[in-house]
Amino acid sequence: MVKRNSKEIVMEVFLGEPNNQEIREVVRNVYSKDNLCLSAYYSIEPILFSFIISKNTKNSFTLSFIPEECETQIRLDANGKWIIDNKKKYFLGQNSFCSYLPITAEDVLPIVSCIITSTILDRRSLSEWELETIREMEKFDMTIEKNLKIPAYKTLPAFLSLMFSLDPYIPGISGNRENAISLIREVNASEISKLEDLNESQLNTLLFRIISTIVKENPKFTRDDIITDRFFYLDYDILELAFSLIYSFDTIGSNEILQFVLSSSYAEALISRFRQTLSKGFSINSIENKQSYYIVETSNLTSPLLAQIILLQLQKIRRDKMIVIRDNDRLFTSRFFIPSVKKEGLIKIDDRVKNLIGI
Repeated sequence: MVKRNSKEIVMEVFLGEPNNQEIREVVRNVYSKDNLCLSAYYSIEPILFSFIISKNTKNSFTLSFIPEECETQIRLDANGKWIIDNKKKYFLGQNSFCSYLPITAEDVLPIVSCIITSTILDRRSLSEWELETIREMEKFDMTIEKNLKIPAYKTLPAFLSLMFSLDPYIPGISGNRENAISLIREVNASEISKLEDLNESQLNTLLFRIISTIVKENPKFTRDDIITDRFFYLDYDILELAFSLIYSFDTIGSNEILQFVLSSSYAEALISRFRQTLSKGFSINSIENKQSYYIVETSNLTSPLLAQIILLQLQKIRRDKMIVIRDNDRLFTSRFFIPSVKKEGLIKIDDRVKNLIGI
């Protein structure tokens, strides 16, 4: 028993300390291969990583979702993330795969977006390594500041930033235009005011209201969860862009990610689509807990992955169970939850899919 525990402790220490410089060199070597076959799991972060590499592969590039089909693999297990190359395994911990990519002016936006999507889906803060990587981008005019973790506060009225906030999800405010406007009025500000228009007293009142609203559903929520490092590049709010990428990936498919990696200006289309969807308002109305999945009834929230992100914050669900959205009489999920299905985007739960996933 003592020996087993000792081994477990040693293993935990070993896995908890990735050799970041060594991994960066491994990724640089993968990045520079003339021909590359890369096996990945189906999620937005590894797909972003793969497409950024594919753009720089000189000859042929193959992306496979079969785990051991390629010599170069990126994996996720209970311990964290791994890169396998030339039969050697490299442990990344929770660090984003993209934090090890060579930083070029052309790839700044895809890389930083990838890192932030990783933190959103993993439900974690940036690691010191990831923050150091993003700071390297300041030479390309990346802007970093401490401020509220609500999207697009530099460009949108504050009520819209609050209404569009998914992480943190603000119960009764996120997705509700009227309540978001009422909150801004309660701090004695105009409904068209931007966050920067509020004085210190108004900001403190707003911050208090946000925190007190969230802790009713999530007692672990603190000021540090709402005041965070914020990143802006080419007038894009990276938090908003990351959520826009997650939404399009989940509801449409990985081709949206490829278009963004090939042309950063496609970010405008992604954000526009996302804002248009959220501006209609949205809500989560009920949750049914089944043996291996949840049925989530929503209004105007068609992304199962976004529903999961919200419900994990509210501590209503477990991460290891699939999300099925109920929209009137329709039931659907997305490939993120059933990666064995080749169809991308939203997937209707018909008899064939039920048999496949055991519903």
